[in-house]
Amino acid sequence: MATLLNHNVVPESVTAEDGEAYFELYLEPGKSVRNFVEMLQSRYPSTEIVRRQNHTEPLQEVSSVKRWLEEDLTDRQLETLTLAYHGGYFERPRELSVEDLAEKLDVSHPTVSRHLREAEQRVLTRLLDDD
Repeated sequence: MATLLNHNVVPESVTAEDGEAYFELYLEPGKSVRNFVEMLQSRYPSTEIVRRQNHTEPLQEVSSVKRWLEEDLTDRQLETLTLAYHGGYFERPRELSVEDLAEKLDVSHPTVSRHLREAEQRVLTRLLDDD
Protein backbone atom coordinates (compact mmCIF):
# COMPACT_ATOMS: atom_id res chain seq x y z
CA MET A 1 0.00 0.00 0.00
CA ALA A 2 2.87 2.38 0.75
CA THR A 3 4.13 1.89 -2.83
CA LEU A 4 0.80 3.12 -4.13
CA LEU A 5 0.63 6.12 -1.85
CA ASN A 6 4.26 7.06 -2.55
CA HIS A 7 3.32 7.35 -6.24
CA ASN A 8 0.16 9.40 -5.54
CA VAL A 9 -2.07 6.50 -6.53
CA VAL A 10 -5.34 6.28 -4.63
CA PRO A 11 -6.76 2.82 -3.93
CA GLU A 12 -10.49 2.91 -4.68
CA SER A 13 -11.12 -0.64 -3.46
CA VAL A 14 -9.14 -3.68 -2.36
CA THR A 15 -10.42 -7.27 -2.30
CA ALA A 16 -8.73 -10.60 -1.68
CA GLU A 17 -9.91 -13.88 -3.13
CA ASP A 18 -8.27 -17.30 -3.44
CA GLY A 19 -4.88 -15.98 -2.33
CA GLU A 20 -4.94 -13.10 -4.83
CA ALA A 21 -5.48 -9.40 -4.20
CA TYR A 22 -7.43 -7.14 -6.52
CA PHE A 23 -6.94 -3.38 -6.44
CA GLU A 24 -8.99 -0.70 -8.10
CA LEU A 25 -6.72 2.30 -8.40
CA TYR A 26 -7.09 5.94 -9.34
CA LEU A 27 -4.13 7.61 -11.04
CA GLU A 28 -4.22 11.37 -11.14
CA PRO A 29 -4.64 12.97 -14.58
CA GLY A 30 -1.37 13.25 -16.50
CA LYS A 31 0.17 10.29 -14.68
CA SER A 32 1.75 7.75 -17.01
CA VAL A 33 -0.12 4.49 -16.62
CA ARG A 34 2.61 2.63 -18.49
CA ASN A 35 5.35 3.93 -16.15
CA PHE A 36 3.31 3.08 -13.08
CA VAL A 37 2.55 -0.45 -14.30
CA GLU A 38 6.20 -1.07 -15.22
CA MET A 39 7.32 0.11 -11.76
CA LEU A 40 4.69 -2.07 -10.09
CA GLN A 41 5.61 -5.14 -12.14
CA SER A 42 9.31 -4.65 -11.45
CA ARG A 43 8.62 -4.64 -7.70
CA TYR A 44 5.91 -7.33 -7.84
CA PRO A 45 6.61 -9.52 -10.92
CA SER A 46 3.38 -11.49 -10.67
CA THR A 47 1.29 -8.31 -11.05
CA GLU A 48 -1.25 -8.54 -13.83
CA ILE A 49 -3.45 -5.75 -15.17
CA VAL A 50 -6.94 -7.16 -15.49
CA ARG A 51 -8.77 -4.07 -16.74
CA ARG A 52 -8.06 -0.42 -17.42
CA GLN A 53 -10.69 2.29 -17.56
CA ASN A 54 -10.26 5.94 -18.42
CA HIS A 55 -12.53 8.51 -16.81
CA THR A 56 -13.48 11.41 -19.03
CA GLU A 57 -14.43 13.58 -16.07
CA PRO A 58 -12.31 14.14 -12.99
CA LEU A 59 -13.56 12.61 -9.76
CA GLN A 60 -14.94 15.22 -7.43
CA GLU A 61 -14.21 15.33 -3.77
CA VAL A 62 -17.09 15.31 -1.32
CA SER A 63 -16.17 18.84 -0.25
CA SER A 64 -16.61 20.17 -3.80
CA VAL A 65 -20.01 18.47 -4.13
CA LYS A 66 -21.09 20.00 -0.82
CA ARG A 67 -19.82 23.38 -2.02
CA TRP A 68 -21.89 23.29 -5.21
CA LEU A 69 -24.96 22.17 -3.23
CA GLU A 70 -24.52 25.23 -1.03
CA GLU A 71 -24.08 27.41 -4.13
CA ASP A 72 -26.97 25.97 -6.18
CA LEU A 73 -29.61 25.55 -3.48
CA THR A 74 -31.23 28.18 -1.32
CA ASP A 75 -30.59 27.85 2.40
CA ARG A 76 -34.16 26.61 2.91
CA GLN A 77 -33.92 24.05 0.08
CA LEU A 78 -30.66 22.70 1.48
CA GLU A 79 -32.09 22.57 5.01
CA THR A 80 -35.22 20.76 3.77
CA LEU A 81 -33.28 18.30 1.63
CA THR A 82 -30.79 17.56 4.42
CA LEU A 83 -33.50 17.06 7.03
CA ALA A 84 -35.47 14.85 4.62
CA TYR A 85 -32.41 12.73 3.86
CA HIS A 86 -31.28 12.28 7.46
CA GLY A 87 -34.86 11.79 8.68
CA GLY A 88 -35.51 8.89 6.33
CA TYR A 89 -37.85 10.61 3.89
CA PHE A 90 -36.16 8.87 0.93
CA GLU A 91 -36.21 5.38 2.52
CA ARG A 92 -38.68 2.65 1.60
CA PRO A 93 -40.92 2.65 3.53
CA ARG A 94 -40.62 6.31 4.41
CA GLU A 95 -39.53 6.96 7.96
CA LEU A 96 -40.58 10.62 7.76
CA SER A 97 -43.56 12.11 5.92
CA VAL A 98 -43.93 15.50 4.25
CA GLU A 99 -46.20 16.46 7.12
CA ASP A 100 -43.48 15.49 9.64
CA LEU A 101 -40.95 17.57 7.72
CA ALA A 102 -43.37 20.50 7.62
CA GLU A 103 -43.85 20.31 11.36
CA LYS A 104 -40.09 20.16 12.02
CA LEU A 105 -39.46 23.11 9.69
CA ASP A 106 -42.52 25.04 10.93
CA VAL A 107 -43.95 25.51 7.43
CA SER A 108 -46.87 24.07 5.47
CA HIS A 109 -46.55 20.71 3.76
CA PRO A 110 -47.05 22.25 0.26
CA THR A 111 -44.06 24.49 1.03
CA VAL A 112 -41.95 21.46 2.00
CA SER A 113 -43.01 19.68 -1.19
CA ARG A 114 -42.04 22.71 -3.26
CA HIS A 115 -38.63 23.02 -1.55
CA LEU A 116 -37.94 19.31 -2.11
CA ARG A 117 -38.99 19.38 -5.77
CA GLU A 118 -36.92 22.48 -6.52
CA ALA A 119 -33.88 21.10 -4.68
CA GLU A 120 -34.16 17.74 -6.44
CA GLN A 121 -34.52 19.53 -9.80
CA ARG A 122 -31.37 21.58 -9.20
CA VAL A 123 -29.34 18.58 -8.03
CA LEU A 124 -30.44 16.45 -10.97
CA THR A 125 -29.80 19.28 -13.43
CA ARG A 126 -26.26 19.61 -12.08
CA LEU A 127 -25.66 15.86 -12.29
CA LEU A 128 -27.38 15.01 -15.55
CA ASP A 129 -27.32 18.14 -17.71
CA ASP A 130 -24.89 17.91 -20.62
CA ASP A 131 -24.10 21.64 -20.71
